Amino acid sequence: MNLKLLIISLCFVFYCSQTIVFSQEITDTTTNNEPEVALGEDDLADSTLNTSVDMTFSENAVPAAGIYRIWSNTLIDPYNVDITKKTDTSIINLKGYIHPIAGRINSDFGWRRWRWHYGTDIKLQIGDTVRCTFDGMVRIAKRSRSFGYYVVVRHFNGLETVYGHLSKIKVNINQPIKAGELLGLGGSTGHSTGPHLHYEIRYLGNPINPNDIVDFNCNRLKTDTLYLCQKQFTYVDEIRRVRYHMVRTGDTLYKISRRYGVPITQLCKLNNIRKTKLLRIGQRIRYT
Repeated sequence: MNLKLLIISLCFVFYCSQTIVFSQEITDTTTNNEPEVALGEDDLADSTLNTSVDMTFSENAVPAAGIYRIWSNTLIDPYNVDITKKTDTSIINLKGYIHPIAGRINSDFGWRRWRWHYGTDIKLQIGDTVRCTFDGMVRIAKRSRSFGYYVVVRHFNGLETVYGHLSKIKVNINQPIKAGELLGLGGSTGHSTGPHLHYEIRYLGNPINPNDIVDFNCNRLKTDTLYLCQKQFTYVDEIRRVRYHMVRTGDTLYKISRRYGVPITQLCKLNNIRKTKLLRIGQRIRYT
């Protein structure tokens, strides 16, 4: 009877919620710094890879617990915060910043064809040292299909940073880390066309343009204090805008797909049509 109860209890713990409520001290620091399986579709949502179960924490155990109230080892953005409705100004102390790696910018924050690029891509060589930006704690250290090997760190100042396309992860989840400490080696894993670091700065799950904070020409802060308000997130409204292509002579779904970089399956889904649909001149085809 006791053995049966033990098995049931273990099953319950294994399938417990992936969202953490702050209630008790850290009880598990299971490592996951070299996952063996790629994640699912996109860079934000998959949680199948992490072999550990998210644990419960006290408010003093993790950085910025009073701001976030959630600690997840699986989701980059588990917070579900509509930042466009932010009405106040958050004052963020940026002192102690260490640049993750010096290098040329390959791709910046903003539109990249039909998708918004949420970070800054810094050129590097495979095996280069990638360092943590601020003091904090490692929240995610795993692999996804898009980011490859990547790390997310929650910082005491309320920001979170993302480091993608690493060749090797050198930290464990729930591990305290100091600014300037090694967290991984540069690489080209995941959806990558060459060795680089995909670097993001986030607040409550919402990306901030790194250029608002860092001067990438000299690899240092522009200011010691960030006054974070709704204006830093006006790009979200731009992303949410619906865009259409007006069909012209000779247009096909394939040509529209190539022009905007949108898969044909996505075009069909957005417009509720089939791949065999004959387009008519003047027809509007939604592509975002």
